Amino acid sequence: GAAGGGGAASRSTGGGGGGGGGAMEPSAIMRSLDKDGDGKLSREEMASLIQEANAANKAAGAGGDDDFFATMDADRSGFVEAAEATRFFEELQRLAASPPGAGGGKADKKEL
Repeated sequence: GAAGGGGAASRSTGGGGGGGGGAMEPSAIMRSLDKDGDGKLSREEMASLIQEANAANKAAGAGGDDDFFATMDADRSGFVEAAEATRFFEELQRLAASPPGAGGGKADKKEL
């Protein structure tokens, strides 16, 4: 009768502290953005993510518009391939998990 009761308890432990409870796997992020399923992200596929990130940055007082597509597209092919996306998202998650100032300075897009 009590099967499944632990699920709610384990869920509630990850939420309140703000310590990365909403982090997604880079491959899951890639799949969710890759609308045409070609295994790479176009600028159009990333447009909504870029807009959301810029809005969040503005709301946090962290600056204006930033087109990080060019940062992610390391080989300048015009697309973000899976390996490029994975590197970028893993680095973002690593930076998000670090306390402010822990890295000896703030990261900018050149570090990514």
